[in-house]
Amino acid sequence: MFAVQLGRAMEARGLSLERISAHLRARGHRISVATLSYWKTGRSIPGRTPSIRAVGALEEVLQVPRGSLARLIPRAVAGPAASATVRIVDLFEQQRLVDEMVRDLGRTWDEGVELVAMHAVSTVDERGLLVATTCREVLRVVREDTDSYLIGLGYPLGGCLPTIAAVSGCREGRWRYAAAESTAVRELMLPMLGVGATHVIDYDISYDVPSPAVVVPMAYVLGTTSPVREIYVEVRFTPGAEPAEVSTIEMTPEAESLQRSPGRDRMALHRRLFGPGKLGFEWESHPPEED
Repeated sequence: MFAVQLGRAMEARGLSLERISAHLRARGHRISVATLSYWKTGRSIPGRTPSIRAVGALEEVLQVPRGSLARLIPRAVAGPAASATVRIVDLFEQQRLVDEMVRDLGRTWDEGVELVAMHAVSTVDERGLLVATTCREVLRVVREDTDSYLIGLGYPLGGCLPTIAAVSGCREGRWRYAAAESTAVRELMLPMLGVGATHVIDYDISYDVPSPAVVVPMAYVLGTTSPVREIYVEVRFTPGAEPAEVSTIEMTPEAESLQRSPGRDRMALHRRLFGPGKLGFEWESHPPEED
């Protein structure tokens, strides 16, 4: 079984999940700590093409024979590449947990709302850790009696509880969360609008971030399951504490792009007619100061 063998290999190697994730990223594979934890405990297994590709590098990091982990992945899981249809859970590393939360709310991701545009500005502190995001989304109602909108949240470091505060155009509804897995789903309640109406919502996200003992990969990525007219992602780093290097992430069913550039105090991406897919940035936190 994949999870059992992976757990044994991790224990034998003696590396933390944070260090394994960092080693994988150095080899060009973005596998978060949460995803590694899910693979180790059997809550999920590598399924999408980028994850399958990362298993070979994982074998190298863990110093196990080539193919010893990859051969344990069921063929049905490692099957054909994703089509142009993207499920909402495919945008999250914590896939199964997000789906479980939505079901627990008695909801589905078929909202009766079409996403027209999304803008997000994130703030990073002097440690290189993501601490807050301000979001604006433009929605169009496509179904009668639509009164809410679901937001899924994930954080690239375990033990962080991301929370949403409604600012305008919506109010906070129910939510489900798992702080250990840094994952949450929140309902945002909307005013009753007729089919075809366009509506703007603003909300803030904050992250209760524990200070990690080691350098960890950070990221802020926006995802959409359908094409949107406009998407804008901005990350603001603390002046004087910018990361040495920042990676631009752009993924659609047709292509995947990872481009590295020197870090600046403000970095932004703007795309029109984008998606479905993911767009954002990845960087490393700063090394902790020694006592």
